[in-house]
Amino acid sequence: MKYKALLFDFDGTVADTYDLCVESFRLTLLEALGKELSRAEITAHFGYNEEGVLRRFLGEERARETMPLLLTHYRTLMQQRNAAPFPGVRELLMQSRKQGYRIALATGKSKATTDISLDCYAWGDLFECVTTGSPLTQSKTGTMKQALTLLNVSPEEALYIGDAPSDVTSARGVPMRIAGAGWAASTDISLLKKAEPDYLFASIAELSQFLSGDAQ
Repeated sequence: MKYKALLFDFDGTVADTYDLCVESFRLTLLEALGKELSRAEITAHFGYNEEGVLRRFLGEERARETMPLLLTHYRTLMQQRNAAPFPGVRELLMQSRKQGYRIALATGKSKATTDISLDCYAWGDLFECVTTGSPLTQSKTGTMKQALTLLNVSPEEALYIGDAPSDVTSARGVPMRIAGAGWAASTDISLLKKAEPDYLFASIAELSQFLSGDAQ
């Protein structure tokens, strides 16, 4: 096998939750600030975890105080919208484990929203380890390195799978190879291509086929 470990992003990669995240912030900041923020204003700070995004608008102390409100909106929207993983993702993860890959989740989300999401999907046993984002940096490089340490694999033995240009930049900082996940409607394929990931897959089926070949 060329790779021993697969590290996955969450929003827009394994789950169709990107727009849900934006809406959670919109509702929270509308209550906290009393004004409507645009999608662009909110997503400009994505990469920080949820508290980090709130800090950019509210400051550190008020962001901590506002986190419970955001978690309430996030949990409610997960339930109301029946937010689901992309079709075929669970099968991909299970198949990859059977093929011998080490599987980790390395996300920019906070531990709190990650736990809500995994509980919603009953995915607690799918990932060997889960590492989450920081309120201090938009880069996932540290999150990726932490996952590699927990898995006890080298960067050369691992592949990151993510949907954003920032995922490519973060992976380069490890450095490790990255596969661009191009199947979400929320993904800007042109920007992802411009970031030059090592691989780019338009569907989960394409990624699955690639990994099956790598496992032989």
